[in-house]
Amino acid sequence: MGALFRIDRLFARLELGVAVAALASLVVLLIAQVFFRYVLMAPLFFAEEVALLLLIVASFAGLSLLVAERKLVAVDMVGAFVAPRLQRWIRWAAGIAVLLTAAVLAGYAVSYLTVPWIWLERSATVPMPRAVLYLLVTSELVLLCFHQAVQSIADFPPLAGEG
Repeated sequence: MGALFRIDRLFARLELGVAVAALASLVVLLIAQVFFRYVLMAPLFFAEEVALLLLIVASFAGLSLLVAERKLVAVDMVGAFVAPRLQRWIRWAAGIAVLLTAAVLAGYAVSYLTVPWIWLERSATVPMPRAVLYLLVTSELVLLCFHQAVQSIADFPPLAGEG
């Protein structure tokens, strides 16, 4: 179980690096775009699409990181009215719901990536297949599933000694 938690932490650190790099690159790109557009009067033709790609990568990495750090926003309208033991079960069931939702999305994303023509579609301004972005998003969804699965195992009330 300890190895699983270490792998989970390793992936979380990797995602933090990806999210920070994507956001820092986005800031640099947008500052450069403003400089090129208004000072040099020659806008960067690829800036809008690359900025969108960086924002998507940062968002999905950040979402997965939120799950890993247990900072995902939750609205609990039932918890105040039930016993603590039942609260733990409800919290665990909500985690399973997140896991199943992310797993379904990841499954659809993987099946989409297996379609051959998706790798042939090219971006208009960035010389790479659009499937590269889809692969990054799919990877983040799979990591989100991994983080939630580790938490669900750790939080399972009978295993956590909270029956």
